[in-house]
Amino acid sequence: MAEPAPVRSNLLWFSDGNIVLQAGGTQFKVHQSILARHSAVFKDMFTVPQPIKGNEVVDGCHLVHVSDSASEFTVALEAIFLRKWVSTGEPLPIEVIAAMLRMGSKYEMEALRVEALKRLYLEFPSDLASFDRFISVDTAHSGRGSMIHRTNWFYLDAANLCRELNLLSVLPIALYWCCRWKAKVLEKGHTRADMTIATLFPVNERACFRGYPELLELKEKGTFSWLLSPPAVFDGCRTPLDCHAARSKLAIGVFFPTSTTRSLALWHDKYKAGQCAACISVARRMHHAGRQQVWDALPGVFDLPAWDELLKERAESDLDLDPFGLKAFKFIAMLLDPENPNYQGSSKASEAALAAEQVQESQEPPPSYAATSFAVLSPTPIDADFNADAVPSVTEGSSKQATNYVHVEINNRKIQGSYYLDPTLEIPSSLLSHKVSKTPEKDKNTCFLYSRNRFVDVDLSLVDSSSNSSGHMECKKRAKLYVGSRNGNIAVRVRRPQHTSLAEVIPFKFHAASHNGTVRLYVPNDFTGPLTLTTHNGNIKLSPAISARLASDSHNKDTRRCFIGNVSTYSEHDWNGDDVVVEGHNRTILVSTIDELEAIAEGEGVEGKKLLSRIFG
Repeated sequence: MAEPAPVRSNLLWFSDGNIVLQAGGTQFKVHQSILARHSAVFKDMFTVPQPIKGNEVVDGCHLVHVSDSASEFTVALEAIFLRKWVSTGEPLPIEVIAAMLRMGSKYEMEALRVEALKRLYLEFPSDLASFDRFISVDTAHSGRGSMIHRTNWFYLDAANLCRELNLLSVLPIALYWCCRWKAKVLEKGHTRADMTIATLFPVNERACFRGYPELLELKEKGTFSWLLSPPAVFDGCRTPLDCHAARSKLAIGVFFPTSTTRSLALWHDKYKAGQCAACISVARRMHHAGRQQVWDALPGVFDLPAWDELLKERAESDLDLDPFGLKAFKFIAMLLDPENPNYQGSSKASEAALAAEQVQESQEPPPSYAATSFAVLSPTPIDADFNADAVPSVTEGSSKQATNYVHVEINNRKIQGSYYLDPTLEIPSSLLSHKVSKTPEKDKNTCFLYSRNRFVDVDLSLVDSSSNSSGHMECKKRAKLYVGSRNGNIAVRVRRPQHTSLAEVIPFKFHAASHNGTVRLYVPNDFTGPLTLTTHNGNIKLSPAISARLASDSHNKDTRRCFIGNVSTYSEHDWNGDDVVVEGHNRTILVSTIDELEAIAEGEGVEGKKLLSRIFG
C-alpha cells in the first residue's frame, strides 16, 4: 500500500524559504540561514559537501528528511520562526516542554532546551526551601504560579521525560507527587486529551511502588513523629494529659486516610489546637526537623543518588543554581496578583524574572607546558555564540601553549574550544588526575573528552616541540585522541602542521563514539590510514575529497571500512600512522577534510556545497 502524500504545514511554509524539511507526513518550507543560526547541528549540516545525484527537490528547494514526529518538530520550528513558546510567561503543556527538550538536545537548539529546563527546574525544586516557597502558594494543587499546565497525566509524563533524558534531579519530586495516587491508578494510568493513556515507565512505576510504604513510614517517624511521641518528650508542659489527647485526636486526621504527599506537609496553625505553648514549640521544632529528614531521604526512597550527587546536574547546567530563587518567587507573586498590569504574562517580565545568571566554572583547564613556536595553525572559530557553560579548553584566549594527557569527563556540560596537543610532552604524574596517573604510559590518551548528555565541539591541533631544540627530526609519537558522548552530538576538527615528508607528519589514532548523537569529523587533508565507521541506525557520509582518496572501501552489515591514501604504506600488525574509529550507533557519521571546511567558511566554494541529500534518517 502506497504511503499517503505529505502535506504542507499551513503556518510554516514560507514562499521565500529555501529549504524543505519533512517530519513524518508533514513538510515545512523555511529559511536555511535562520535555522542554522538557531541550531548548531543544522549549521554544521548545511556546510557539509554532499553529492549532487540522488536528491529530492520540492517546490524548487532541496528536501531533507528528519526522523522526528511532525508534532515535536513543529514545536521547534514554531519557536524559531514564529517566536512561539519561548517568548511567553504563560504555562506550557508538558507535551510542548518534552518537544523543546528533545529537539533542543538533538539539534543543539539552546534557546529551546534552556527554556524547557527552566520550567522543569522551577516546577520540581531541588532544595527544601525552594520546595516550601513553591507549595506555599498552592501551586502543587491549583497550578497557580506554575510554568507548566497541570493535568491528571502531568506528573506521569514529566517523570518519564526526565528519566528518558537523564534529568535525575527532577525525579525525586516528580515521583513524590506521583505517589499521591494509589497503586491501581498508577497501573491503569490517566487518559490524555487525545485519548492516549499516560502510564509510568516500568522503572518509574517500580520506584513508586517501592517508595510508597517508605514515604508513609517517613511521615510517621519524621515529619509527624511529634504526634506519636510520649508526653515526656514535651518539656515544660503543664497539662500533659490534655495536650496528649489533643495530639491523639489530630493523629487520626493526619494518618487516616493515608497520604504520602503529607510526608512533606508544611506546619499549619491547626496543629496547635488543644496544646499548650510549650508543647506547640516542641512540636513545631520536631515537625521542621522531621521534614528535613524526609527531604534528605527522598532520593533514596526512589532508588536515586543522594541530593549532593543530583545537584551536580543543575550546577553543571547553564541555568541559575537556584531556579526557584528570589527572582522566580517574585515572578510567581506577580502572577498571583490580579491588580498587576502584567498579570497575563508579559514576555519581558517573565524573562527578566527568570533570567539565569551564567554559572561561573570552577573546573580549571589542564596545565599547559612548553610554549611552542608553532604559529601557523589558527583554529577556525567554532561558534560565534560561545557560551560560558562549556568546559574551558586548554587554549582560551590567544595562548597557544601545548599540553598532553588532557582528561575531561562530565555529565551535563558541553565541551567546546581549542586544544593544542603535544604527544611528546612529558608531564609529572603529580600534576595529572589520579585516573590518568595510574594508567600505563602506552595506554594514556593524549586527549580524552567525554560529556554524557551534552555535545562536544572542539579543535584538536597537534604540535610537536621535540624537534625545536635539536638539529634532526626524530620518529614522531602518535597522538591518541578519544571524544565521546552518550546523548550529545560530536564535532571534531583535527589539525596539524603540513609537511612534505610523511615521516615528519604527526600521526594520530582517533576514536569517537556517540550513542544518540551525530558524529562529524574533519581530518587533515594529508590523512593517510584506515577508517572504521559503524552506525546501526544512521548513515555514513564521506565528503568528495575523502571519497577521491579511497584506496579501499568495504561494507559489512553496520560497519564501513576504508583506507585513505597510499595503501602500500600500511602494515596491519605494526601500523603507527593515522587511524580513525567512529561509532555512531543511532545517528549519522560524517567525515570530511579541514581544507573543505575552511573553503566553505571562506566562501571559496566547493562542489556540492549545498545540501542535496537526506542527512537524517
